[in-house]
Amino acid sequence: MSRRRLRGALALVLLILFLAGGCPRKAPRKPVLPLKIGLCVADAARDGNTVVRLVMSQKARAEKVRIIFADAQNDPARQERELERLVKKERVKAVVVQFVDPAAAGGMVRRLREAGVKVVALETLVPDAPLDAYIASDHARAGELLGRFVVESLPGGGTSPARVLFLGGDPDDPGMAAVGAAFRGVLGAYPAVAVTVENVPRSDPRAVGPLVTGTLDRYGNAVDAVAAADSRFAVAAVEVLRARGLVGRVVTAGVGADRRATDLMSAGQHGAEVDVQPEMLGTAALRAAVDLVRRGEWAYETRVATGDFSIPAQIVPVRLIRPANLYLLTERWRKYGGGAGPDKGSSRSEGAGGGGGAGKGGKKGAEKKTRLRVTTQDGRTVEIDVPGEVKKIETVK
Repeated sequence: MSRRRLRGALALVLLILFLAGGCPRKAPRKPVLPLKIGLCVADAARDGNTVVRLVMSQKARAEKVRIIFADAQNDPARQERELERLVKKERVKAVVVQFVDPAAAGGMVRRLREAGVKVVALETLVPDAPLDAYIASDHARAGELLGRFVVESLPGGGTSPARVLFLGGDPDDPGMAAVGAAFRGVLGAYPAVAVTVENVPRSDPRAVGPLVTGTLDRYGNAVDAVAAADSRFAVAAVEVLRARGLVGRVVTAGVGADRRATDLMSAGQHGAEVDVQPEMLGTAALRAAVDLVRRGEWAYETRVATGDFSIPAQIVPVRLIRPANLYLLTERWRKYGGGAGPDKGSSRSEGAGGGGGAGKGGKKGAEKKTRLRVTTQDGRTVEIDVPGEVKKIETVK
């Protein structure tokens, strides 16, 4: 064999061996796991919290973030257990928390920080605690708008003698306290208006009925307005007023603009609501949590002092919703499910027992209905009126 052929044969053998062994392979890339962020709300049944959850979940996809949800069910002990689960089992890097009992939550915040978890407080400022971020609606402005609406709705625009009942929440909750202080500040400029303040124990709407009933009894129904620091309080107050035939005579207003309050406004049975814009709250909370984990900082707008700490904060603007601009809430309830809204005609205004007669467009003696609230796995909530009483519910695949 000639040298040329020998060299060609050797080159061919080397090529075959090279191809058989394959090209040098790069080490396989490890899959990038999504960032885990916990969301623990005080009560998942609140309409605003449903919106916050859905907004955060929708925006999380683009951020490559996974939201782990937890519901404290208005129980501080349960909330502590849920937060422990999020940290130890789910291994979240940050938590957005709406604290059930802010005044007693300092220990929870410190334990989370010691575990290396970033803490974003949602609507509830924990006194003297090292929070990483505080996201809240403008509580002081909410109280001011509430007060201004009540004053303009009173006889003589507040210049004639009148009595107002204010339903506050937990006095140890700085947010609730700020709403109440601003409301009383507005009414304080009108000496002819007497204000009675009742704080709702544990901010539980079920406690509102006896408080409103007691005040009406004390003053012989001579109450001109009921204002509430929470939509749920306002709705409960309207139910009491309806039972006494006082709807329409007594002005009502609340803070939160939830579905039921929206329905009552659409039915002409409720005066106004301050909308805290939960879409903006959810967006801001997610942004803060993601940036704190990935960048170690976030673009806050202001600082809130509490005890030894100055907490980076973002305050979301609020707005007053009246029947005339109720259309501003239409898109929210269309997108996130729930109440009738102003674009669906007459609203469901009757209470759970169907008492107090028919609402607008209703008929006396109508067949009894049962209202079902269905919450899907992804947090979407839908309410359905079913004729008659429900005996059994099954999931059909």
